[in-house]
Amino acid sequence: MRACATELLDTAGPLHDTVLLAAFQLLGPGANLKARQALTAGRFARSVERLTAYTEALWKTVHPDARHRWRTAEPRYDPVLREMDFSAPHAAQAEQRHVYRQAAAAAERVHQAWRQTRSGPAAPDSTTAKRP
Repeated sequence: MRACATELLDTAGPLHDTVLLAAFQLLGPGANLKARQALTAGRFARSVERLTAYTEALWKTVHPDARHRWRTAEPRYDPVLREMDFSAPHAAQAEQRHVYRQAAAAAERVHQAWRQTRSGPAAPDSTTAKRP
């Protein structure tokens, strides 16, 4: 969990445990239960999808202002042009997609780091070893 926060948010100091655990509440009841069971069993980082969902939820927990801005972005009527201006909702959607791409990339980095620690250092390949 801390690796997800560090990778996504690039925090200088560690986040409080309540912030890390609050992200689980945004996962929904089924995903919340599965993520907590995986965390307890020590296999939380095994699934990139689980890490991505958690990282997105963590970002939403830390940035509630952005979530509110995304929900409230509505098209406006431009009286000069006499047409609707959809730039605000389009900008909100673009920002949301960008954030979710960052969350997915952060989750992938955490997952790859976890896989490397699980596999350990690579053994030398017998085909590349020099012969005397």
